[in-house]
Amino acid sequence: RFISNRLLFVTTILIQNMGLFVLAQANPSSLNIGLSLFMVGSGLNVTSSNSMLTQCFIPQDDRRESAFFLSYAGMNVGYCIGYIACGFFDYSNQYQYLFYASILTNSIALLIIIKNWAYLGDKNFPLPDLTKRNWYFIKNILAIAFITLLIPFMRVCFEFANFCNGLVIITCLFMFLIIFILGLKQKSSSDRKKMMAYLILAISSVLFWMIYLTGPMGVTLFVKNNVDKHLFSFELATQWIKNINPVVIILGAPIMAMLINKLKAKGFHVSVPVQFSCSFVFLALSFLCLIFGIICSNSYGYISVYWIIGHHILQGMSELLLGPVGYALIGRIAPPKLQGILMGTWMLVTGVAASFSQYFSNAMVQSESVDPLITNQDFLRAFKQLGLWSLLCAVLLYFVSGKITKIINGVQDNKPVNQSKAIPIPYSN
Repeated sequence: RFISNRLLFVTTILIQNMGLFVLAQANPSSLNIGLSLFMVGSGLNVTSSNSMLTQCFIPQDDRRESAFFLSYAGMNVGYCIGYIACGFFDYSNQYQYLFYASILTNSIALLIIIKNWAYLGDKNFPLPDLTKRNWYFIKNILAIAFITLLIPFMRVCFEFANFCNGLVIITCLFMFLIIFILGLKQKSSSDRKKMMAYLILAISSVLFWMIYLTGPMGVTLFVKNNVDKHLFSFELATQWIKNINPVVIILGAPIMAMLINKLKAKGFHVSVPVQFSCSFVFLALSFLCLIFGIICSNSYGYISVYWIIGHHILQGMSELLLGPVGYALIGRIAPPKLQGILMGTWMLVTGVAASFSQYFSNAMVQSESVDPLITNQDFLRAFKQLGLWSLLCAVLLYFVSGKITKIINGVQDNKPVNQSKAIPIPYSN
């Protein structure tokens, strides 16, 4: 370990703020620099924040999933506010004020972290003694230097998008290989099996996000050109329609957490693989809404906005059954020393899925026309394929869910623990 999660979080927030400030200047020549700073900061601080939350609970603590549900809901509050703001700023093109507002909210988060610094230390990170503090400081500097090198590298990736997509995929495959090797090296047979279960669920996550992320790319284009966006005689902005998804997650996360806790109290345990399988079912149903919408389109080819609302509601439910559950899974099955690697790889699969989904979205519309009567058939074919793939993944995952559940639970779940102790670590870094 070169850097603690809390120090990584603070460092990346500062980098993210620098990127937002550069973007707020609205200078075309510095656009890629601003985006590079922002992407490096936002990519790493999500991983570090999830890792900090993971270490607040011991592996057998049943409250972990509830914590990640609520954390996921909080994250989507930010998405919701961002989409609403984008809807207003989309008409004025005064996005610099939005960037300054983001800097302000980031700074508030930074102050909260600093105020609670002693309570956010890594629980499995050894306290360095006086003889090792100098070396520990050097390791922190090396880690920050490496993060800084990612910024110009990210800028190069913006210039060579295809190379970047390929690199992300290769990196993820390499990490899967590393995790497979680390799994084989585990001394405990139970730990080895859990690492293999992680790989199976990680591949499932890649497939889910690959299908899911086709929405922001392809479905957004569909909504813009093929949907009658009038709701009660009021025209909805495309960005506002996207708010449906985070609203479903914000409202559904605490309900889902309470429901799962009540089921557990009554002896019904909904396993992680079954939740993953259900997420694919809801994903398939979301595309079914779009299919029926196209079939029921009017004489001009436009579909009702109600089908889009149904699509986003079902997608929100599918995301809720996989996103926070996947993060909570890391703390349950990962050995403490490998939690950072597994959490980072779990975040990486979203990037891999986005790279694959780009090809799906590009294949949606083969015609250059924006006439719904012409493009509806292309979208219909793509939505049918995505729906079938989702349903197939749900069936396959359900058939192996029993075996994976036994591996994840092991023998430890026979002794449920409902106590979690977060021990403050008052060393500084």
